[in-house]
Amino acid sequence: MACNVTLTGIAYDCGVNLSGVRRVLIADDASVGAVTVTDGEITAIDASTGTFKEYIPAKNTGSLTKTLTKDESTGVKYYTNEAVMQFNHMETAKRTELAELDGGRLVAIVEDMNGKYWYLGKDNFVSATAVTGQTGAGLDDGNFYTLTLTDISSELPYEVQASVISGIM
Repeated sequence: MACNVTLTGIAYDCGVNLSGVRRVLIADDASVGAVTVTDGEITAIDASTGTFKEYIPAKNTGSLTKTLTKDESTGVKYYTNEAVMQFNHMETAKRTELAELDGGRLVAIVEDMNGKYWYLGKDNFVSATAVTGQTGAGLDDGNFYTLTLTDISSELPYEVQASVISGIM
C-alpha cells in the first residue's frame, strides 16, 4: 500500500506574526459535545454559553508548542500540544483553581497573539501535566504559578473560527 500525500506548498508569509498567548478558554471535557470541522477549521462547538472559563496569563508568559513524535519503524505518529501559562501572585484563589484543573479531564482553546484560536482536546482530553509555584530569592525574581496543559493527539490542533467563540463564553 502506498502512502501518497497531496502537497500544495506554503507561500512566504510577510505579514505581521506575533508570538505568545493572549488567553486560554478551558472547559470540563464532559460539558462539551460534538466539535464540527469544515474545510480544516472548527466551525461549531456543542457547548452552552458559559461552559468555557477564561484564563489570562501574565503578559509575555504564555506559549503553545506543537511537537510531532514519529517512529517510522513502528508506524507511531502523534502530536504533543502544550499550553503553558504563568499567573502572577501566589494566593489561595489561584491555588484552589489550579488544584481543580489538575484533577480534570479538560478541553482548551488557546488564543494566540495573532487573534487565532486553537482547539486542544478534539480526539483526547487535555490534562494539567505540571503546576509549579515559585517565589524567588530576590524582590524582582517573581512570585507566580505556572500551569502546563498537555494534549496528545493524532493531529495538530485545529483552528477555531472566531465566530464560534462568542457562543461558548
